[in-house]
Amino acid sequence: MNWRLAMVRVLYCMKIASPRWAKSLSDGTAWFGSVESYIQKAQKDHNDEQGDEFEGIFARVWRFSDVLIGYMKKFGDELEIIPDGEYCLLRRKSVRKACIFCMYGLTSNDFKPVSKPYYKDGVEVCDFEHSVNQKMFDGFLGSNEKAASVCASAGHLRDAISKGATIAGYSIKRQELKYDLDFTQVFEIKGIEPGSPYEELFHKRKRFSYQHEIRSLISNGSCPPKEDGIPIQYEKLGKDSLFYGESSDNGMIIRMTASFKMSNNDSSEKQV
Repeated sequence: MNWRLAMVRVLYCMKIASPRWAKSLSDGTAWFGSVESYIQKAQKDHNDEQGDEFEGIFARVWRFSDVLIGYMKKFGDELEIIPDGEYCLLRRKSVRKACIFCMYGLTSNDFKPVSKPYYKDGVEVCDFEHSVNQKMFDGFLGSNEKAASVCASAGHLRDAISKGATIAGYSIKRQELKYDLDFTQVFEIKGIEPGSPYEELFHKRKRFSYQHEIRSLISNGSCPPKEDGIPIQYEKLGKDSLFYGESSDNGMIIRMTASFKMSNNDSSEKQV
């Protein structure tokens, strides 16, 4: 039997945070933090797991290159140039005011089968599990912070937050991150133009891939002055869709039992 699993959608999401922020999310408030706040968390608090001083970087180029000159002409004062030895990292200044909400997201490819298929109530099922990387607990929070988590149906939470954002007058762009940036190499994220959507916020350095991040971006608004984010109120979900837990600092294994259906492309392949 073929046990390849088709990745069709994100099916599970989780937020690891201090109890204050995790409880707030479970009670119906999604905090969209400013990119500036994540940059500052890395620079001032030296937390380079939850924070990232290189958030929003869209290029690494040689400092004497025509490519850099081209970007300087194109973006003018909007361009932030960060020295990096013989190279420069480039970022749009306005991206610091963008507001994002992050979750740990899992697709069927992230769950590994831990049993042979069996029948339950006449339905063929299999047991699966996923081990959350210990880095999510060791480095993601401050040394004195207790870890808490919110686990949710990805679809239910997505729809609830999107509805709340619409009521507040905001639009949301949501996407899995691409961990494709290598700061030892020259690179440019294509399509970055003055005034264009912040596509660079859906790319991060390869070393962050353990975070499995699903990122939501408020695409038609920016962080208010003297604030560090935008709260989005949504209708609180029931326990069948979302649950809150504490004392998760020793790691976590997520287990699920899933049924199958035949794939349309291959009669020997099954999908969760």
